[in-house]
Amino acid sequence: MIISKAMVIACLLICIIIGSLTACAITGRKKNRTKSAANPLNQNSLIGKKTPDFNFIDSDNNPTTLYAFTGTKRAIIFYPKDGSPFCTQQLCSIRDNKALLEQNNIMAIGISPDSQKNHDKFKEAKNLPFTLVSDPDKKIAQLYHITTGWLGLQRVTVLIDENNIVTHVIDNVKVTDHAQQIIDGFKAK
Repeated sequence: MIISKAMVIACLLICIIIGSLTACAITGRKKNRTKSAANPLNQNSLIGKKTPDFNFIDSDNNPTTLYAFTGTKRAIIFYPKDGSPFCTQQLCSIRDNKALLEQNNIMAIGISPDSQKNHDKFKEAKNLPFTLVSDPDKKIAQLYHITTGWLGLQRVTVLIDENNIVTHVIDNVKVTDHAQQIIDGFKAK
C-alpha cells in the first residue's frame, strides 16, 4: 500500500483538530471564543438581566425552583459529567470550601446531563453537600446559553445575586480553585 503525502497531511490535521478539541474539553476552554452580541450562545449577554427560573429536585428529593432561593446568592455550576477527573476536582473544590461559600451567603447548584440516579451515586461517593440537578435534555443549559456538543456540556458557572440577577459568568473555570473563583466573581459585582 502506498501512502501519499496528502494522506499523511490529512491524518496529521485530523490529529491536531482532535487534540485541540480534547484539550478544550478537558480545560473547559474554547479556542477563538467570540463574545459578541451577534453570538446567540453568549452567556455574557445574560449579565445584568433577571435569571430564568427553572424547576428541579433538591438534595432531599423535593421539587423546587431556582426562585425559591431568592435572597441567597447562587452559583449555578454547569459541568460535563459526573465522575470525570476534572468535574470531580471542580465539585470537590466546592465541597472543600463549603464553609467559606456559606460565610458569603452563596449556595452552589451543580447541573449536568447525567441522570438523577447517577448524581445520587456521585454525591454519595464524593460526599458532595449540595444539589446536583439532572438536565438530560439540556433545557436548563439552553436557558443560560450553555453550549453542548459531542464532547458534552460546556463548563460554565453562572452567578446569580439575591434578587435573581445574573451578575457574572465564569467560563474559564479553574477546577481546583473554583470556590475562590465564585467568591471573587461575586465580589467583583
